[in-house]
Amino acid sequence: MTLRQLFIRFTLVYFGAIVVLATVAAWLDFKSSSLNTAALGGAVFYVCARFAEKNRRRFTEAESSTAWKGMLAIDMAMQLSVLGLMSAAGQVPSMLSGPFLFAMGFVTLLHAAMIIFLVKRAGSFYEKQQAAIARKAEKKAQKLAANSTAPQTVPPPPARSTPPQGATFSDTVPLGLK
Repeated sequence: MTLRQLFIRFTLVYFGAIVVLATVAAWLDFKSSSLNTAALGGAVFYVCARFAEKNRRRFTEAESSTAWKGMLAIDMAMQLSVLGLMSAAGQVPSMLSGPFLFAMGFVTLLHAAMIIFLVKRAGSFYEKQQAAIARKAEKKAQKLAANSTAPQTVPPPPARSTPPQGATFSDTVPLGLK
């Protein structure tokens, strides 16, 4: 998976999570501003875990930096577009006010910290998951090896019937062939 694909997937998952959570919150008459943060956290961890799974590795330092900056930019673009629509509808005060800009800066810092943490955490989660899979496979291989080296009781070959001493050929021929 490329970083471009990661950003596309992140945008779709994040937007979808926001829509689903907002719909459920409206249906349940739940008022909370933390739903956006929950959607963001889930989307970041999900796409980073899929990146590691598909590429069979965690982010490099350069990719990690690009990934969290790109996800933060997408997050802020989505936040500002929603707030812009709400401001145009007259539901929030002007977007150019000092308190609003301070609040957006503060939220940006919190979201940045969370995104950075989750980008790093998803990589270590992938490594721990792979180590657990390797341990399980090693235990299974050891168990199979132990079973194959254990002495196995093999039944003795069937005893050959030897004709009694002093028997003639006609005594040993099966019935019906005499």
